[in-house]
Amino acid sequence: MHSVVSGEFSLVRLCGRSRFLIAVLTALACGASTKAQVRVTLSDFFTKTNLYYRAYANKYDPSDTSGSTAFAVPAGLAGTEGPNQFWDFSKGPTNEVLRFDYLSPVGMPEAADFPDAKLVEQETLEGSGSAPVSLFFDAIPGVGRKVYGYYADLSSNPMFGLLGFALSPSTVFVPPIVDFPDPISYAAEWSTSMTYENDLTADLGGDPTGEDPGGGFSARQQITQQSSFKVDAYGTIVLPDELGGNFGEGLRIAEDVTIDVSYDLGLGDGLQHYETDYTRNYYWVMPGYGIVAQLNSVQSSSPPGTNVTRAVAFMRMFETNKKITTGGGGGGCTDPAPVNDMRIRVSNGSVLLTWSKADCATQYQVQYTDTPAEPTSWKPLGTATASLSWVGEKVPTGAGTRFYRIVSLK
Repeated sequence: MHSVVSGEFSLVRLCGRSRFLIAVLTALACGASTKAQVRVTLSDFFTKTNLYYRAYANKYDPSDTSGSTAFAVPAGLAGTEGPNQFWDFSKGPTNEVLRFDYLSPVGMPEAADFPDAKLVEQETLEGSGSAPVSLFFDAIPGVGRKVYGYYADLSSNPMFGLLGFALSPSTVFVPPIVDFPDPISYAAEWSTSMTYENDLTADLGGDPTGEDPGGGFSARQQITQQSSFKVDAYGTIVLPDELGGNFGEGLRIAEDVTIDVSYDLGLGDGLQHYETDYTRNYYWVMPGYGIVAQLNSVQSSSPPGTNVTRAVAFMRMFETNKKITTGGGGGGCTDPAPVNDMRIRVSNGSVLLTWSKADCATQYQVQYTDTPAEPTSWKPLGTATASLSWVGEKVPTGAGTRFYRIVSLK
């Protein structure tokens, strides 16, 4: 068995000089090298304030029960599972433009229910006049994007206004979820599960004289949402022309979602299950850009399967102020680069890790795991350090093997 010392984009091998270096604790043996696959890390996502991106999207009417306004997904758009895919997102629907701004929650009244959030993703439908939807999260190196919930004032939504409905705007996830772990590579799998509640009210009007008070009701809505993620494909992604005709290697992430809906109508019988819905989402991610495209199937009473033919949303990033530094583009960097020249040494039973300085990094976090296939299993070994070395642990005893990695931090 081998213990692996890794950075954001590379590994270290004690027994040979190559781009991939593997440090061996329990056996000293060199194995055959394999071709590197694309990896996407937390620093590729939007994790700093004052950044934004804009995305094209189709127009979908959520009050359309017939589904006629759903996007008809062209054959071959999503590709299939496996390697060597080709996704051309240079063209697609441009009916709507969504803007995503990344802000600090400090001073935002909406942030009161999300005290642990350090960042806000504010989604605005340009030209609609509707209130933005704010997603509250934290970016934790070695863990991923930890999401606490969202705030959505739907009072301006035509469907709710027409029916006289109102839904409490603050949605708190219990527990918070890590929707995109750090790092992400081909064949990785993870899952999330959370519950949230909202108060649903309806004012159906009445006689203003009071003789006929009209109808109305209030109910407590509870939703339990479970998601299974898998990075099921990789290949070449072509971006819209507005981004300079860029293309590069990327990953496809498939998400299968189960949504259980219950209501408490205040009749004394508590929460009662109402329905179970299913949906499948695809995300395409690239180094430097994060999520560049997204496809969300319509909800249905049975799992939609892998071939999504009708979607409520197909989004494609076409503009951003994020400085893209992948592919040797030069011009400095905005995010810490991976460390290089990682080595592991063992002397008198003690472990020493060393590495070279990474561009734009001011400190480094040493992490370990016993199960490297689990993206969320990495744990820090002490606080971050500005040093280029770490020592302080004895060689693990017993049958288990410990894996180490170094995460560059700003």
